[in-house]
Amino acid sequence: MTPYGVGGDHFIKQSEDEGFSESTRPKGSPRCAHFFVKFHGNRTTIPREICLELNALIISERDHLKAIWVYNASLYKNTGVNNVLVDSHCHLDKLDYDDLHNDVAEVIEKAKDRGVDYLLSVGVTLRSFPTMMDLIRPYPNVFASCGVHPLDIEEGFDFDQLRTLAADDRVVAIGETGLDYHYQPELAEKQQDVFRQHVRIAVELNKPLIIHTRMAREDTLRILREENAQKVGGVLHCFTESFEMAEAAIELGFYISISGIVTFNKASELKDVVRRLPLEKLLVETDSPYLAPIPYRGKQNQPAYVREVAEYVGLLKGVSAEEVAATTTENFFKLFSTATR
Repeated sequence: MTPYGVGGDHFIKQSEDEGFSESTRPKGSPRCAHFFVKFHGNRTTIPREICLELNALIISERDHLKAIWVYNASLYKNTGVNNVLVDSHCHLDKLDYDDLHNDVAEVIEKAKDRGVDYLLSVGVTLRSFPTMMDLIRPYPNVFASCGVHPLDIEEGFDFDQLRTLAADDRVVAIGETGLDYHYQPELAEKQQDVFRQHVRIAVELNKPLIIHTRMAREDTLRILREENAQKVGGVLHCFTESFEMAEAAIELGFYISISGIVTFNKASELKDVVRRLPLEKLLVETDSPYLAPIPYRGKQNQPAYVREVAEYVGLLKGVSAEEVAATTTENFFKLFSTATR
């Protein structure tokens, strides 16, 4: 097994049986020189200057080869390019503060070390919302949303309380709300009613929506249209639906947020959606502590890992990680206009 790249604190070695070897590197050239790479079935190249700047070689082949990531994590502090990223969707109150992190300050610092300067901590119940706010309030680079997740509606809540809590100046969005027919199809009617109420409160408070949707494409779009969600816009988070749904949501003023799922081997449909959508309509997220991207899959996710998502989006779209970072950060602050830098 031969590692590619020099330095850095993350090395994932390429196994010989996957078809790449040291002979891939032109004889006598530096490791980070001009490599031929098989990427989505096409023979392409990583220019020498990019390899030198990133100190990296990333190899991926669609579906049947895992993504290979070898990079120098420290480069993001020193390139002189706008590398600032936003984790547009995480659950800071659900991270492991017993064994993995000392406290939320450490989580924020780990993210900042990798150029992730801003976080949006997303509420999923009203009962847990005050605790989440107490956790993040000392950190001005961490924003909040307020809502009730569609899989948590059985807990019961008061819409007037939602309206009051969501009016907090630190709350930049309403949600996470939406429809999930995968786990609770029997509650579809109740989910739809709660979803409508969230949209109405969002319009009333003039705050964008954070939407969770799974196996409910038609109903999600129908309710957004019927409740005039285009007045405030929002984001379909952790997107795994069709290109057609993404297009319809964008027409309503929504963005599409991409999570670590896009790095998974079997996410071929999602990879195709990302290739086809304009970068100007994308956000990136972790949804931590869930859905850690390759190479951390199987571990608890954290905001620092949104860097891997951005890099992979860049690979799919044929642009640099810096361009993904700059564009998705601008997109975030356009959408969540009350969030301040």
